[in-house]
Amino acid sequence: MAGKRRGTSTPLVRTARPERRRAALNIRLAQAHDPKQRVALAAEYLRSALAIHPDHTTAETAVTHLIETADRLFRGKEQQQ
Repeated sequence: MAGKRRGTSTPLVRTARPERRRAALNIRLAQAHDPKQRVALAAEYLRSALAIHPDHTTAETAVTHLIETADRLFRGKEQQQ
């Protein structure tokens, strides 16, 4: 069976890697209380995924979303002043 070790039915390391990466991200996000640090962790997680599976459309969507969110924050701060 593809993705399994012979005779043990345990997943190969490469099959379990995405789950381990996501679990590590969840731990780091739980430990991070600063919003800037949480955004940086999520961006690093996306960057590592794009390094393995380059997808320009996904990258552009993420970049556009981040910029639009930052623009809303800046406009909100300017309106408060």
